Amino acid sequence: MANIANIILGYMKLLFSTEIVVLFISVGLFSLIRDVPLLRKKGLGRESDAIRILSYVYIFGSIILSVIIKNM
Repeated sequence: MANIANIILGYMKLLFSTEIVVLFISVGLFSLIRDVPLLRKKGLGRESDAIRILSYVYIFGSIILSVIIKNM
């Protein structure tokens, strides 16, 4: 089981580069800046809150995962 985890972490190290982090942060920021106001304007408050939470998860999750992967 530990061997499978090492293989998965190895692939993550190869694939999770700075460009991917920038892409995830850009997607999160775009959702915050563009999607949240549009949903609020349409009166979809609950969906707007969900998108806001997911955007923060994209932004901070990618940064945290990047730090974890780079330090392994």
